[in-house]
Amino acid sequence: MRQALHIFRANALHHRRRIALVLLVEAVGTFVHSQAGEALVVVGFWFLIAGAVHDEPIPGDRQFWVTRPYDWRSLAGAKLLFVLAFVSLPVLLADSVVMAMSGFSPLADPIGLLTRQVLINLWLALPPLALAAVTGSLAQFSGGALMVAVIVIGRPWVGMPFVSGVRPYEFTSSFILAFAAALVLGTALFRQYKWHSTALCRSLVLIALLVRLAPWSQQAAQWMVMRADSGVAAGAVMAVDDTRKPEWEGGSCIALPVRLDENAEPVGAKLVVGNRTSKWLTSISMVEHASGKWVKVCMNQKEFDLVAREGEVAVAATLVVTKWGGSKVVRVPFRSGVMRIPGFGDCQTVEFGLSCASPLRPAPRASVIWEDRGLHLGNLEVGSSRAPFDVLDGLNPIAHEFLLLRNGWRSDFFPGPNTELVVSIRKEPVILRAQLKFARARFTR
Repeated sequence: MRQALHIFRANALHHRRRIALVLLVEAVGTFVHSQAGEALVVVGFWFLIAGAVHDEPIPGDRQFWVTRPYDWRSLAGAKLLFVLAFVSLPVLLADSVVMAMSGFSPLADPIGLLTRQVLINLWLALPPLALAAVTGSLAQFSGGALMVAVIVIGRPWVGMPFVSGVRPYEFTSSFILAFAAALVLGTALFRQYKWHSTALCRSLVLIALLVRLAPWSQQAAQWMVMRADSGVAAGAVMAVDDTRKPEWEGGSCIALPVRLDENAEPVGAKLVVGNRTSKWLTSISMVEHASGKWVKVCMNQKEFDLVAREGEVAVAATLVVTKWGGSKVVRVPFRSGVMRIPGFGDCQTVEFGLSCASPLRPAPRASVIWEDRGLHLGNLEVGSSRAPFDVLDGLNPIAHEFLLLRNGWRSDFFPGPNTELVVSIRKEPVILRAQLKFARARFTR
């Protein structure tokens, strides 16, 4: 322990100016949120960690600490202590400040706060630790960091066969990928510090970064989550109208005669039209039809053109939906100031409707009813999140939701005194999948 503290103190003194600069930029970013500032802090943290690790580089056999020698546990412990003191603790303090500025106590949800810190460190601290441990200089480390940056920047431009968005299954699949990559990176760190297996550990670090960052890995993790048995019958949530055929919905979209439960929403689909399996879907949503709301799936234009040429074809689909359950009804006295909704957050009236702020949670869906008139005002829609570092929508210190009213709060519409808003909070999303077959349909342009 004494040796680890000695190494930690030497690293901290050596990098004191860099530490002060990075922490200053992070402090500014806590109060003035900016994507450019966030990227700058991430780069600063990565190179700060790399500098501390390279003070006692691992690859090679000519380092002074090898002949001194340092115990590998003391050396690894000193680096972890450096990360905790100058990366993890500042981020935790920044999150606490953001929550306090929004009127929420950081101690109100310690589990959510710690969960966020774990997730942040899985990409903010662990990858540079492992990458620095298998490189001998900042030049080598920069090459690896550049590869990571190229993958991260290029991901939004790579198409995926499955529809994506801010969905519960993406939240879960991100956990799967993060912990899978962390397991591989942790193994690489352990082997490198104990046995100096540089060639093997470099391969492990490369595999972990590809698992965590490559677009296909996100798709694979989503499939794992979607194929899990939820224990809820899909027939209780979705029903096929056998009297209707799928219809062309304009553009390259097909409307499927599937009606969903009011607490369900479509999140993914795989189409088989004729003998063709659509590989590239662009969106999935609900659309109004004469017999109710149907599921609308849009595919790549070239694929749809091929389908349309075949005339009348059979249609099948694997449909994935999210069902929101566990509703909790809360009655809130209406007032023009801040209204605290237990289990949700703080809401206040603004010109266009309601603006709400919620701390540390995978955002539950909520609908609001004006009790005085029995009028359903609408559903709260997830907006922006405020965080020094974005992890996932819904697990940032503060997430914002909005309820938009078409004409705002008109004078003849504004709730009067002694009225209540009834908020129905829907939690515990369940993911369901079902294979559906439809009647033969003709698609013409």
